[in-house]
Amino acid sequence: MPVYDYACEKCDEYQEVFHSMKTDPRVPCPACNKAMHRVILTAPTIRGDLDDFSNERDRTTGLHGRYIPQLAKFKGDRRAVFKDVASATRAAEQRGLSVSKD
Repeated sequence: MPVYDYACEKCDEYQEVFHSMKTDPRVPCPACNKAMHRVILTAPTIRGDLDDFSNERDRTTGLHGRYIPQLAKFKGDRRAVFKDVASATRAAEQRGLSVSKD
């Protein structure tokens, strides 16, 4: 079962609750007993291997890797398909683009 975060607007209490995705229970605040509302505190992690693009197949080119249109000279440029973040970063820096390393 997923974990959901609930917050109280009145007293700023937070609570994690396990429940089914189909149910939306009324969660009372432990401090003031007012109904808490569900909040999203963080974005979900979709993939754990973001540094490795080699298992992906790009729809534009059909090649394995990730197509980065900002690094393409024309639409579908096969030289803009990269297998990892490091090679994409090097290509961007060689083309004079700024790269955010967040």
